[in-house]
Amino acid sequence: MMTNATPFKYQCQHCQEHLECPAEAAGLAVECPHCGQSTELPCRAQPPRSRAAAKMAVAASLLLVALIVAGTFWSKHHAAQTARLLQETQAAEQIAIEAEARTKDPLAQAGWKVSAIRLETTPGSAIIHANGTLTNETDRQRFGVRVKLGLFDTTEQRIGGANDYQPTLEPRGQWSFSALVVGARAVTAKVAAVEESP
Repeated sequence: MMTNATPFKYQCQHCQEHLECPAEAAGLAVECPHCGQSTELPCRAQPPRSRAAAKMAVAASLLLVALIVAGTFWSKHHAAQTARLLQETQAAEQIAIEAEARTKDPLAQAGWKVSAIRLETTPGSAIIHANGTLTNETDRQRFGVRVKLGLFDTTEQRIGGANDYQPTLEPRGQWSFSALVVGARAVTAKVAAVEESP
């Protein structure tokens, strides 16, 4: 026998229409008056979600989206910052390597900087010159500058030398030297010394 307990609301499992049933019917299967299919009543009342609960759910969803966006932005920013720091570190390491190399290079210690040297044949002839650039890295003028080169064959054996002369070289100035190479077997040239008149 049913009592006059407070009825509760529920949704049909098939058509999702809202229904109302007495509390005593909880847990039973009944025929839905809307779709005619058998639907099982919940064991206890399930009150519809309040507006406040719905607003809380929307706010939680928006917060989650904001956190995902912020996380993505931070991740990209962090990756860019890490890449920049890596580039700066590599540049600093390269500067340190070059500085250390210069401290071991007697030419650099004397205030000279020499470019790579190229062996070039004069067009239309068999004459070969060793061409390069010598830079005076000091703040003083230099006089009677002579660059002396060693010439090497394919087995890196020294087979001779060449030199060029410049009467003066201004402070921080550059000189494009061109030394005549005698002997066709030379394939490379390296600076052996840079001399200047006192």
